Amino acid sequence: MAKPSTFRLLNGVKPARNNWLIRVKVLHSWKQNTSFGGETFECVLADETGVKIATSCKMNQIFRLQRDLPVGEWKTIDTFQVLAASGHYHPTNHQYKLILSGETIVTKCDLLSDKIYLSLSSYDDLRNIDEKKNFFLKDVIGQVVDLKGVQTVQAMGKDKKMVQFRLHDCSGDEIACCLWGKFAEQVETILEDCNNERVIMLIRFAKIGFFRGEVQVTNAFDASIVDINPIYEEAIEFKEKKEAKQIAQKKKEDWNEIEVRSISEILVAAEVESCKIICSIESVDTDWGWFYIVVTDTADVLLNLLGMVWESQFFIVTYVVLTRLMCHQSKG
Repeated sequence: MAKPSTFRLLNGVKPARNNWLIRVKVLHSWKQNTSFGGETFECVLADETGVKIATSCKMNQIFRLQRDLPVGEWKTIDTFQVLAASGHYHPTNHQYKLILSGETIVTKCDLLSDKIYLSLSSYDDLRNIDEKKNFFLKDVIGQVVDLKGVQTVQAMGKDKKMVQFRLHDCSGDEIACCLWGKFAEQVETILEDCNNERVIMLIRFAKIGFFRGEVQVTNAFDASIVDINPIYEEAIEFKEKKEAKQIAQKKKEDWNEIEVRSISEILVAAEVESCKIICSIESVDTDWGWFYIVVTDTADVLLNLLGMVWESQFFIVTYVVLTRLMCHQSKG
């Protein structure tokens, strides 16, 4: 069979032939042993567009391909079989999977991207999964809360470690989580050293289960990856949003503690301080010698000057005093 001369993206490979040539990054690899397939070497590969595909090889090729396909590196793979993806808990949503054999050639490839190509799922998406069509592993991120102690329980006739907790997203939504085996030990070891600091957890290729009527995130044996306080771009962005949300919430709570002042007290104020006033708006000064700066946590800012309805927090700045106001339309 003629050798391919051009690279194909993963969306373009089909079962029609075996002489494909692809350029991919190894995102994850693990060995598994099943009663029907024996010991196999499993990989998740991604091309430069972020499309991911599952890959497998039989026991007689494990040593060679485990050496040739280290996680995190880009490789060129030449000649492999393409089959329909089947079974439960696929690590990707690609309709096919690749089968590597003794004819498969793996060579070095230039670095194309340092991305890990996450496909983060929202908690709402996880809750809306049809239990009868729950075929795919998911990427999930959140802040660890309500962490229970690591327990040793009986599972399938063996003692296994297990840890339960909940994950919070940026909006405060939460979802149950349970990790088993080496992942529970990983959580136990790292959390002992966290000194009660905020812990962000990223679970890649997570299994979505259903326990006591509630959706639960868990590991899919060794196919999952658990990263605690990761430094990936998506995790840093999540942490920044979480911190900004908590700061905004703290400001909102502080607002309720600010004292109410009268206008006459503000007019004679000689120092910068925060205060609240309760008043009606008589007129709006259009002189640009002073101005408004709108501050809000959301995009739902309503400044309807004509109707005199002001429903966001804002600062009024003058040359003498900085005053923070919360204004509401009077219903009287």
